[in-house]
Amino acid sequence: MKSGEIAGSTVDNSVFVRDFGAIPDDGKSDTKEITKAIEYAYANSKKYVVLDKGIYNLRGDDGKVPTIYVRGVENIKLIGQITNDGSPATILEVNAELANNDELKLSRHLDWENSGNIGVENIIFDLKPRFSTSGKVLMVDHENKRVEVEIFDGMSHFEGMKCFSANAWDLETRKLKHVDALTINMKESYFENLWHRVDRPDKVVYAINNMPFLDKIEVGDGISWHYAAHSSSGYGVYFYNCRNIELDNVHMYNAITVAFRINDSKNVTIRNMHIKPEGNSLATGPRDGIYLSNCRGKLLVDSLYVKGVRWDPLVSRVNFIKIKKLPDDKTIISSYVAQAHAESILQVGDSVYFWCGEKPARRQIKSVEVLQNKSEKEHRIVFTEEIPKEALIDSYISPPQWESAVVMNSVFEDNFGTGLIFESENLILENNLFRNNAYHAVGFGPTSINTGAFVDNIVIRNNHFISNGWINKYTGMYGRIHGGIYGGGITTHEQHPHFSTEPYNRNILIENNIFEDMNFNEEMGAIGIKNAQNVTIRNNTYRNIKNKVLMEMESTKNIVNEDD
Repeated sequence: MKSGEIAGSTVDNSVFVRDFGAIPDDGKSDTKEITKAIEYAYANSKKYVVLDKGIYNLRGDDGKVPTIYVRGVENIKLIGQITNDGSPATILEVNAELANNDELKLSRHLDWENSGNIGVENIIFDLKPRFSTSGKVLMVDHENKRVEVEIFDGMSHFEGMKCFSANAWDLETRKLKHVDALTINMKESYFENLWHRVDRPDKVVYAINNMPFLDKIEVGDGISWHYAAHSSSGYGVYFYNCRNIELDNVHMYNAITVAFRINDSKNVTIRNMHIKPEGNSLATGPRDGIYLSNCRGKLLVDSLYVKGVRWDPLVSRVNFIKIKKLPDDKTIISSYVAQAHAESILQVGDSVYFWCGEKPARRQIKSVEVLQNKSEKEHRIVFTEEIPKEALIDSYISPPQWESAVVMNSVFEDNFGTGLIFESENLILENNLFRNNAYHAVGFGPTSINTGAFVDNIVIRNNHFISNGWINKYTGMYGRIHGGIYGGGITTHEQHPHFSTEPYNRNILIENNIFEDMNFNEEMGAIGIKNAQNVTIRNNTYRNIKNKVLMEMESTKNIVNEDD
């Protein structure tokens, strides 16, 4: 195959966006033209929508957003070109005016819904200008509570920038520094302080006053921050209610809220994806890298690289759904507040978990009906057999989870969050590197009141954990304080007020991993186990570790630790 040639792409099975007027590198918006090419391909049973090498601009006109919308198609792959080394050479670039969070009118690169057998290959997603910046600290004036920063060449900036999600970096190594986040959990009033341009010859310098992070940075540090951390429209690529999604050789260099979000979908494959800083950027920018919500079927993540997101690189979660009524022994009425997803989160034939009793119980759905009830939607769910007797009003169920999930050969480094948050079942986590992530490298179980569930059938082997967890995230956010026993490398937990000592995380094997340079404090270690049962820990290697394994006795049982 020649350099840049797409395997399997021929004139007979492909549509070329150039034929619809989408020309790279001409500076014109290609949003409508690419959309038309996709629609034509589906109407004419073409498998590939092919883009040439270069930059395609996605720009709104007449006040409309620059998103490529795809609805209800089958057997379509959006495919770009590659360079000699195999890297993607096609760029989809959203162009929007820089603005703070409350002024932002930016949408996605790609919004794909209600489709099957779809994919994206050999494409870079980027924003220009980017909605985050990086620079070097020039001055820290404690007396006047003032910080001055020189913005790096090529980085975006504007008068009156807000300072969301700021982090400190070692410029020699371009590694995240082991300090607290500069702005996470900061009082809301501090975000009213803005960056203002300072007149400096031959330099782009900005200053900000009265921020609480003066003691966390030094002159010469790198610093990064974001303008629009809370934008609900800031997903880079979004899939909803789709089947058989493949993302291969895809890069993302800047995003706002989440780089790739996939909701209520079945069967996801991610290969050779990079979410990382580019050029002089220190951080990628988004809150999360990949966010998988209420997905099912099979998950494969192979050769993923994530650096510089301001929270969690890879999240797989489901919603807890509360039981509101129990009409009979096979029926429940449940509430679900995320109205947009009520129709797709539960389906006939699904098996859901009831989180009650000695151990969770699974039941299959016979019928499901969505009922509108003012501000929220309810489900009337009838099951094929009697529901567990321990299921009560105000207890919880959760939707279907992964039949199988594999995360392998991937790197998570320099992220200010937990490398992998997993709230599902049937995971193999193998041959991955977790390095220099501020929170725990891997977290299993509910993280908050709105998320679930617990995990089952987890295998963690042959991974390398280096210098993770200098900040203990899970210190009893809800309910009682659980003693702060949480591992810097791997942790099981529950952070939901409904639960206390239930050992619902279960059947976990942790073997043949290497843990090193996690020697930060007494409450952190390589592995922390709570709310768990049937856990086996064996044949792991520990180097410069203060605590190998920490366990909370009151919420665990059947723990076999052969590494003592």
